[in-house]
Amino acid sequence: MYISDGEKSVFFSTHITTDLERIADYITLVDDGMIFYSGTKDGLIDHFRIVKGGTADLTDTLKTKAIGLTVTSTGFVGMLHTEETHGLPDNIVAETPNIDEILVHISKGGKSR
Repeated sequence: MYISDGEKSVFFSTHITTDLERIADYITLVDDGMIFYSGTKDGLIDHFRIVKGGTADLTDTLKTKAIGLTVTSTGFVGMLHTEETHGLPDNIVAETPNIDEILVHISKGGKSR
């Protein structure tokens, strides 16, 4: 295999996140012409959390910090930087995202870079 010796790199651009999850070591995400993230694939996944809760749990702080926030009549879902999830109330769920979820939230509105 061409890249199995660890001496060569392959650069490719894709929107197919399953390819990234299978073969990428490093990822650079570009949003609106700006680099949103550049680093290891594992670092990207560790950098964010998907947060979910009921409408009563959505504070003004969460509204400000959440990336790609979606609010419905029953609750909300958004993405935060992992360090911003410390101290959240117990009724707000914080989950590890996959790359596709990260891209969806960034495309909805990357408020926080």
